[in-house]
Amino acid sequence: MFHGIIGAVTGHRNAYKRRDVLHCDVSDGNTMFLVEAISAESAVPPRPEGAEKEWTPMRNGMASDWGSAIDRLEPGASPPRTGTLPFESNASMLNTELEFYHDLESYFWLAYLITCNCAGPFNMRRDWDGELERFSANKSITPSFINHLAEVKTYGKVLDVDRPASPLANKSVSPVYYPWVRPGVHSLSPLDIVQQRNSMTDVDFTNLMTPYFIRHEIVRDGMLELRGLFLGSEKPWSDGFVRRNQAPPTTHKRVLSILRRIRDGIDAAEDQYPQDQELEYARVRYQRYLKTGNRMPLLVDEDDSEGCIGSKRKAAQSEAQLLRRATKRSRGLGASEAGFGAPVRGRITSGRRGSGKMKR
Repeated sequence: MFHGIIGAVTGHRNAYKRRDVLHCDVSDGNTMFLVEAISAESAVPPRPEGAEKEWTPMRNGMASDWGSAIDRLEPGASPPRTGTLPFESNASMLNTELEFYHDLESYFWLAYLITCNCAGPFNMRRDWDGELERFSANKSITPSFINHLAEVKTYGKVLDVDRPASPLANKSVSPVYYPWVRPGVHSLSPLDIVQQRNSMTDVDFTNLMTPYFIRHEIVRDGMLELRGLFLGSEKPWSDGFVRRNQAPPTTHKRVLSILRRIRDGIDAAEDQYPQDQELEYARVRYQRYLKTGNRMPLLVDEDDSEGCIGSKRKAAQSEAQLLRRATKRSRGLGASEAGFGAPVRGRITSGRRGSGKMKR
């Protein structure tokens, strides 16, 4: 995943350096990982004979769909007010004039949302509904439980395969379930999302990442470092709230350096290639996507349909209560006032899909 995003960021750097082009609409659907052929066997390849156990297919990535891009060498060019939630940078959602590093921030949010929604290789889907049901019942959430739900959601059952055991598998975590991080409909305005991003503590930020990613210390630390590049470092205040120092503009070189460090620092022994049974299930799912034409965007549930949108809207009505209770449980009473209760100055649009495009 990180190798693919490195390719996309490199392409963005080339467009900016050579022509002063801004993409203006970075998202999961506009970032492609390349395969040799459009087939299940190419997308989910078997391990080559004699390959070392550390082997894994390295997918080159590229930025695609430059239809919203702006060539700033053209006279009178100005960035369009468009983007795809929730991958937009904070500046874009606040209608601030865009620069190249705002596109870089969008690639950071893309990487983060992948680490939050993908519970395993080949797009194993996280079961947010199952977690929220357990969370609402005041039961503990553990990495092993998250993995169990994800396997059942993706494969229909728990597979009988051997995986490296994690010492933190049964350690309880207390995620704050921010609605914009998961698939479905929510009622948050762009300003709401910006406020929640800025109020997230480092613990909130990492607790939402799936065990598949968070088990790697280099992934956790690298993602926190990238977050600091764009949002600034945490600074606790005397009132008990956490605020962030304003971050100076970053560069392609700095972002690529951190992404490469993450990619190269992942321990291969803890990231072994899936076994044959997992590969076969992944090929069946990919073949189904080819037949139906469903690309499976990151923030759309595999079982989404018009029939279940109503239930998601109903669930969205209780998201504020979930956030308040989760925030109090993880940081003490009154902490939910940090950002969530602030007055909203922007336009609120109800029923917006989490990964929907909005033009302003």
